[in-house]
Amino acid sequence: MGNLWKKGALLLVGFLAGTYAAFAQSFTPGFGKEIFTGYAPLANKPVEVYYYIPEEGDIETMPILFAFHGAGRDGKEQAIFWQPFAAEGKFIVLSLTYPNEYYPIWAYQFGGVTNEVGDVRPEEKWTYQTVEAIFDWFRKATGNRSRTYDMWGHSAGGQFVHRFLAAMPKARVNRAVASNPGSWTFPLANGLVDASGNVYGWPFSLKDLPFASKKAMKCYFGRNMVVHLGTSDTSSTTRSLPREPGSMAQGKCRFDRGHACFEAAKREAERLGVPFRWTLVEVPGVAHDARGMILGRSSKTVTKKTYIPENALPVGAYELLYGGDQQ
Repeated sequence: MGNLWKKGALLLVGFLAGTYAAFAQSFTPGFGKEIFTGYAPLANKPVEVYYYIPEEGDIETMPILFAFHGAGRDGKEQAIFWQPFAAEGKFIVLSLTYPNEYYPIWAYQFGGVTNEVGDVRPEEKWTYQTVEAIFDWFRKATGNRSRTYDMWGHSAGGQFVHRFLAAMPKARVNRAVASNPGSWTFPLANGLVDASGNVYGWPFSLKDLPFASKKAMKCYFGRNMVVHLGTSDTSSTTRSLPREPGSMAQGKCRFDRGHACFEAAKREAERLGVPFRWTLVEVPGVAHDARGMILGRSSKTVTKKTYIPENALPVGAYELLYGGDQQ
Protein backbone atom coordinates (compact mmCIF):
# COMPACT_ATOMS: atom_id res chain seq x y z
CA MET A 1 0.00 0.00 0.00
CA GLY A 2 2.86 2.33 0.87
CA ASN A 3 4.55 1.77 -2.50
CA LEU A 4 1.27 2.32 -4.37
CA TRP A 5 0.75 5.59 -2.48
CA LYS A 6 4.25 6.74 -3.34
CA LYS A 7 3.76 5.88 -7.01
CA GLY A 8 0.45 7.71 -7.03
CA ALA A 9 1.99 10.72 -5.37
CA LEU A 10 4.82 10.79 -7.90
CA LEU A 11 2.34 10.59 -10.77
CA LEU A 12 0.34 13.44 -9.26
CA VAL A 13 3.47 15.56 -8.82
CA GLY A 14 4.46 14.84 -12.41
CA PHE A 15 0.98 15.74 -13.66
CA LEU A 16 0.92 18.99 -11.69
CA ALA A 17 4.44 19.87 -12.86
CA GLY A 18 3.41 19.26 -16.46
CA THR A 19 0.25 21.30 -15.98
CA TYR A 20 2.22 24.16 -14.42
CA ALA A 21 4.78 24.03 -17.23
CA ALA A 22 2.00 24.28 -19.81
CA PHE A 23 0.29 27.11 -17.88
CA ALA A 24 3.58 28.96 -17.53
CA GLN A 25 3.69 29.18 -21.32
CA SER A 26 0.03 30.01 -21.92
CA PHE A 27 0.42 33.67 -22.82
CA THR A 28 -2.94 34.94 -24.05
CA PRO A 29 -4.12 38.36 -25.31
CA GLY A 30 -4.73 40.94 -22.61
CA PHE A 31 -2.98 41.35 -19.26
CA GLY A 32 -1.29 38.49 -17.47
CA LYS A 33 1.52 37.55 -15.13
CA GLU A 34 4.03 34.71 -15.10
CA ILE A 35 6.95 33.85 -12.84
CA PHE A 36 10.24 33.27 -14.61
CA THR A 37 12.87 30.96 -13.14
CA GLY A 38 14.21 29.61 -16.41
CA TYR A 39 17.68 31.14 -16.31
CA ALA A 40 19.69 28.47 -14.50
CA PRO A 41 22.40 30.61 -12.82
CA LEU A 42 19.67 32.75 -11.19
CA ALA A 43 16.89 30.15 -10.97
CA ASN A 44 16.58 30.73 -7.21
CA LYS A 45 15.84 34.42 -7.83
CA PRO A 46 12.47 34.57 -9.63
CA VAL A 47 11.49 37.46 -11.87
CA GLU A 48 7.83 38.47 -12.12
CA VAL A 49 6.79 39.00 -15.75
CA TYR A 50 3.71 41.18 -16.19
CA TYR A 51 2.63 41.28 -19.79
CA TYR A 52 0.16 42.92 -22.09
CA ILE A 53 -0.61 41.42 -25.50
CA PRO A 54 -3.00 43.40 -27.74
CA GLU A 55 -6.34 41.75 -28.43
CA GLU A 56 -5.91 42.48 -32.12
CA GLY A 57 -2.82 41.59 -34.10
CA ASP A 58 -0.58 38.61 -34.72
CA ILE A 59 1.35 37.56 -31.62
CA GLU A 60 3.96 35.95 -33.86
CA THR A 61 4.91 39.20 -35.59
CA MET A 62 4.32 41.96 -33.02
CA PRO A 63 7.40 43.80 -31.71
CA ILE A 64 8.35 43.31 -28.05
CA LEU A 65 8.97 46.09 -25.54
CA PHE A 66 10.66 45.37 -22.22
CA ALA A 67 9.59 47.90 -19.58
CA PHE A 68 11.50 48.42 -16.34
CA HIS A 69 10.10 49.78 -13.09
CA GLY A 70 11.53 52.36 -10.75
CA ALA A 71 12.56 51.89 -7.13
CA GLY A 72 8.95 51.03 -6.24
CA ARG A 73 9.46 47.62 -7.90
CA ASP A 74 6.02 47.56 -9.55
CA GLY A 75 6.12 46.01 -13.00
CA LYS A 76 2.33 45.75 -13.10
CA GLU A 77 2.09 49.54 -12.96
CA GLN A 78 4.42 49.94 -15.95
CA ALA A 79 2.37 47.44 -17.99
CA ILE A 80 -0.77 49.44 -17.21
CA PHE A 81 0.97 52.67 -18.23
CA TRP A 82 1.89 51.19 -21.61
CA GLN A 83 -1.38 49.35 -22.34
CA PRO A 84 -3.23 52.00 -24.43
CA PHE A 85 -0.14 52.62 -26.52
CA ALA A 86 0.58 48.92 -27.08
CA ALA A 87 -3.03 48.33 -28.10
CA GLU A 88 -2.80 51.12 -30.66
CA GLY A 89 0.73 50.40 -31.84
CA LYS A 90 0.29 46.60 -31.90
CA PHE A 91 3.31 45.70 -29.80
CA ILE A 92 3.77 43.42 -26.79
CA VAL A 93 4.80 44.74 -23.37
CA LEU A 94 6.85 42.55 -21.05
CA SER A 95 7.14 44.49 -17.81
CA LEU A 96 9.54 42.84 -15.40
CA THR A 97 9.51 43.06 -11.61
CA TYR A 98 12.76 42.31 -9.81
CA PRO A 99 11.75 41.74 -6.16
CA ASN A 100 13.96 43.58 -3.70
CA GLU A 101 14.45 40.43 -1.61
CA TYR A 102 16.34 38.84 -4.49
CA TYR A 103 17.55 41.92 -6.35
CA PRO A 104 18.64 44.76 -4.03
CA ILE A 105 20.00 47.98 -5.54
CA TRP A 106 23.36 46.48 -6.48
CA ALA A 107 21.57 43.65 -8.33
CA TYR A 108 18.81 45.73 -9.99
CA GLN A 109 19.86 49.32 -10.69
CA PHE A 110 23.46 48.17 -11.02
CA GLY A 111 22.70 44.84 -12.71
CA GLY A 112 24.62 42.56 -10.38
CA VAL A 113 27.83 43.26 -12.29
CA THR A 114 29.58 43.63 -8.95
CA ASN A 115 28.59 42.46 -5.50
CA GLU A 116 27.87 44.63 -2.46
CA VAL A 117 31.56 45.41 -1.91
CA GLY A 118 32.42 46.10 -5.53
CA ASP A 119 33.97 42.82 -6.67
CA VAL A 120 33.17 41.94 -10.28
CA ARG A 121 30.94 38.87 -10.50
CA PRO A 122 30.94 36.20 -13.26
CA GLU A 123 28.97 37.35 -16.32
CA GLU A 124 26.49 34.49 -16.03
CA LYS A 125 25.44 35.90 -12.64
CA TRP A 126 24.60 39.35 -13.95
CA THR A 127 20.93 40.26 -13.63
CA TYR A 128 21.03 41.53 -17.19
CA GLN A 129 21.24 37.96 -18.48
CA THR A 130 17.63 37.36 -17.39
CA VAL A 131 16.35 39.76 -20.06
CA GLU A 132 17.89 37.80 -22.90
CA ALA A 133 16.63 34.56 -21.33
CA ILE A 134 13.08 35.90 -20.93
CA PHE A 135 13.11 37.07 -24.55
CA ASP A 136 13.90 33.53 -25.72
CA TRP A 137 11.40 32.00 -23.28
CA PHE A 138 8.58 34.23 -24.48
CA ARG A 139 9.35 33.63 -28.14
CA LYS A 140 9.41 29.87 -27.67
CA ALA A 141 6.14 29.94 -25.75
CA THR A 142 4.29 32.10 -28.27
CA GLY A 143 5.98 31.52 -31.61
CA ASN A 144 6.93 35.20 -31.75
CA ARG A 145 9.53 35.69 -34.47
CA SER A 146 11.09 38.97 -33.32
CA ARG A 147 14.85 38.99 -33.68
CA THR A 148 15.29 42.06 -31.48
CA TYR A 149 13.44 43.85 -28.69
CA ASP A 150 13.05 47.42 -27.48
CA MET A 151 13.66 48.72 -23.95
CA TRP A 152 12.28 51.51 -21.80
CA GLY A 153 12.75 52.31 -18.14
CA HIS A 154 11.99 55.24 -15.87
CA SER A 155 14.05 56.36 -12.86
CA ALA A 156 15.69 53.21 -11.45
CA GLY A 157 14.44 51.49 -14.61
CA GLY A 158 16.32 54.05 -16.67
CA GLN A 159 19.42 53.17 -14.68
CA PHE A 160 18.87 49.51 -15.51
CA VAL A 161 18.37 50.20 -19.23
CA HIS A 162 21.45 52.29 -19.95
CA ARG A 163 23.77 50.12 -17.85
CA PHE A 164 22.37 47.04 -19.56
CA LEU A 165 23.42 48.46 -22.92
CA ALA A 166 26.93 49.15 -21.62
CA ALA A 167 27.37 45.70 -20.12
CA MET A 168 25.72 43.61 -22.84
CA PRO A 169 27.25 44.46 -26.22
CA LYS A 170 25.81 41.32 -27.81
CA ALA A 171 22.27 41.80 -26.50
CA ARG A 172 19.58 41.85 -29.19
CA VAL A 173 18.36 45.37 -28.50
CA ASN A 174 16.84 47.47 -31.25
CA ARG A 175 15.89 50.79 -29.61
CA ALA A 176 16.17 51.92 -25.99
CA VAL A 177 14.90 54.90 -24.00
CA ALA A 178 16.34 55.68 -20.56
CA SER A 179 13.97 58.14 -18.86
CA ASN A 180 15.09 60.26 -15.89
CA PRO A 181 17.69 57.99 -14.24
CA GLY A 182 18.87 59.24 -10.87
CA SER A 183 22.46 58.33 -11.66
CA TRP A 184 24.38 57.30 -14.74
CA THR A 185 27.36 55.19 -15.68
CA PHE A 186 29.67 57.57 -17.49
CA PRO A 187 31.31 55.68 -20.38
CA LEU A 188 34.83 56.42 -19.17
CA ALA A 189 37.33 53.58 -18.92
CA ASN A 190 39.55 55.53 -16.51
CA GLY A 191 36.75 56.39 -14.13
CA LEU A 192 34.54 59.36 -13.29
CA VAL A 193 36.57 62.08 -11.56
CA ASP A 194 34.95 64.72 -9.34
CA ALA A 195 36.14 68.26 -8.63
CA SER A 196 38.30 67.04 -5.74
CA GLY A 197 40.06 64.40 -7.83
CA ASN A 198 38.18 61.42 -6.42
CA VAL A 199 37.78 58.61 -8.96
CA TYR A 200 34.59 56.53 -9.15
CA GLY A 201 34.23 53.17 -10.83
CA TRP A 202 31.13 51.02 -11.33
CA PRO A 203 28.27 51.87 -11.27
CA PHE A 204 29.35 55.44 -12.02
CA SER A 205 31.91 54.62 -14.72
CA LEU A 206 33.34 51.65 -16.62
CA LYS A 207 36.65 51.63 -14.77
CA ASP A 208 38.26 48.17 -14.50
CA LEU A 209 35.33 46.36 -16.11
CA PRO A 210 35.44 43.77 -18.92
CA PHE A 211 33.20 45.93 -21.13
CA ALA A 212 35.45 49.00 -20.95
CA SER A 213 37.32 47.95 -24.09
CA LYS A 214 37.21 50.09 -27.22
CA LYS A 215 35.33 47.32 -29.03
CA ALA A 216 32.58 47.15 -26.39
CA MET A 217 32.34 50.92 -26.11
CA LYS A 218 32.05 51.23 -29.88
CA CYS A 219 29.01 48.98 -29.67
CA TYR A 220 27.62 50.99 -26.75
CA PHE A 221 28.01 54.32 -28.53
CA GLY A 222 26.51 52.76 -31.65
CA ARG A 223 23.28 51.85 -29.87
CA ASN A 224 20.04 53.60 -30.78
CA MET A 225 19.59 54.97 -27.26
CA VAL A 226 17.69 58.04 -26.11
CA VAL A 227 18.82 59.96 -23.04
CA HIS A 228 15.31 61.04 -22.07
CA LEU A 229 15.01 63.94 -19.64
CA GLY A 230 12.05 65.81 -18.17
CA THR A 231 12.95 69.50 -18.07
CA SER A 232 11.25 69.88 -14.70
CA ASP A 233 13.02 66.92 -13.07
CA THR A 234 15.32 69.39 -11.36
CA SER A 235 14.78 68.84 -7.64
CA SER A 236 17.97 68.41 -5.65
CA THR A 237 16.16 67.65 -2.40
CA THR A 238 13.68 64.92 -3.32
CA ARG A 239 14.08 61.86 -1.13
CA SER A 240 14.43 59.47 -4.05
CA LEU A 241 17.41 61.24 -5.64
CA PRO A 242 20.61 59.14 -5.29
CA ARG A 243 23.17 60.96 -3.16
CA GLU A 244 26.20 58.69 -3.13
CA PRO A 245 29.42 60.63 -3.85
CA GLY A 246 29.57 59.08 -7.33
CA SER A 247 26.06 60.33 -8.06
CA MET A 248 26.71 63.80 -6.64
CA ALA A 249 29.78 64.05 -8.87
CA GLN A 250 27.41 63.95 -11.86
CA GLY A 251 25.32 67.01 -10.97
CA LYS A 252 22.78 68.29 -8.49
CA CYS A 253 19.64 66.81 -10.11
CA ARG A 254 18.50 64.22 -12.62
CA PHE A 255 18.20 66.72 -15.46
CA ASP A 256 21.77 67.97 -14.98
CA ARG A 257 23.18 64.47 -14.57
CA GLY A 258 21.63 63.26 -17.82
CA HIS A 259 23.09 66.17 -19.74
CA ALA A 260 26.51 65.65 -18.17
CA CYS A 261 26.57 61.95 -19.07
CA PHE A 262 25.46 62.60 -22.63
CA GLU A 263 28.15 65.24 -23.18
CA ALA A 264 30.82 63.00 -21.63
CA ALA A 265 29.75 60.14 -23.90
CA LYS A 266 29.84 62.32 -26.99
CA ARG A 267 33.36 63.53 -26.15
CA GLU A 268 34.57 59.99 -25.44
CA ALA A 269 33.17 58.64 -28.71
CA GLU A 270 34.94 61.45 -30.57
CA ARG A 271 38.18 60.70 -28.73
CA LEU A 272 37.93 57.02 -29.65
CA GLY A 273 36.97 57.84 -33.23
CA VAL A 274 33.80 55.73 -33.18
CA PRO A 275 30.25 56.53 -34.37
CA PHE A 276 27.89 58.08 -31.82
CA ARG A 277 24.19 57.27 -32.27
CA TRP A 278 22.75 58.38 -28.94
CA THR A 279 20.24 61.20 -28.89
CA LEU A 280 19.17 63.49 -26.08
CA VAL A 281 15.49 64.36 -25.94
CA GLU A 282 13.94 66.76 -23.44
CA VAL A 283 10.29 66.57 -22.41
CA PRO A 284 9.17 70.13 -21.61
CA GLY A 285 7.36 70.66 -18.32
CA VAL A 286 7.61 67.06 -17.12
CA ALA A 287 9.19 66.24 -13.77
CA HIS A 288 9.73 62.75 -12.31
CA ASP A 289 6.67 61.30 -14.00
CA ALA A 290 6.76 57.93 -15.80
CA ARG A 291 3.41 58.38 -17.54
CA GLY A 292 4.37 61.88 -18.60
CA MET A 293 7.62 60.62 -20.11
CA ILE A 294 5.72 57.98 -22.09
CA LEU A 295 3.13 60.47 -23.30
CA GLY A 296 5.49 63.40 -23.82
CA ARG A 297 3.51 65.80 -21.61
CA SER A 298 2.83 66.02 -17.90
CA SER A 299 0.32 63.40 -16.83
CA LYS A 300 -1.11 66.00 -14.44
CA THR A 301 -2.67 67.63 -17.49
CA VAL A 302 -4.49 64.50 -18.69
CA THR A 303 -7.25 62.22 -17.45
CA LYS A 304 -7.72 58.51 -17.95
CA LYS A 305 -9.77 59.31 -21.04
CA THR A 306 -7.09 61.57 -22.52
CA TYR A 307 -4.08 59.38 -21.66
CA ILE A 308 -4.20 57.93 -25.16
CA PRO A 309 -1.88 57.65 -28.17
CA GLU A 310 -3.71 60.42 -30.01
CA ASN A 311 -2.42 62.87 -27.39
CA ALA A 312 1.18 61.64 -27.43
CA LEU A 313 3.86 64.11 -28.47
CA PRO A 314 6.99 63.35 -30.54
CA VAL A 315 9.21 63.79 -27.46
CA GLY A 316 7.44 61.03 -25.50
CA ALA A 317 8.82 57.49 -25.22
CA TYR A 318 5.90 56.03 -27.18
CA GLU A 319 6.54 58.17 -30.23
CA LEU A 320 10.31 57.82 -29.91
CA LEU A 321 9.99 54.03 -29.95
CA TYR A 322 6.99 53.37 -32.20
CA GLY A 323 5.89 56.58 -33.86
CA GLY A 324 6.40 57.71 -37.43
CA ASP A 325 9.29 55.93 -39.15
CA GLN A 326 10.30 54.04 -36.00
CA GLN A 327 8.11 51.03 -36.84
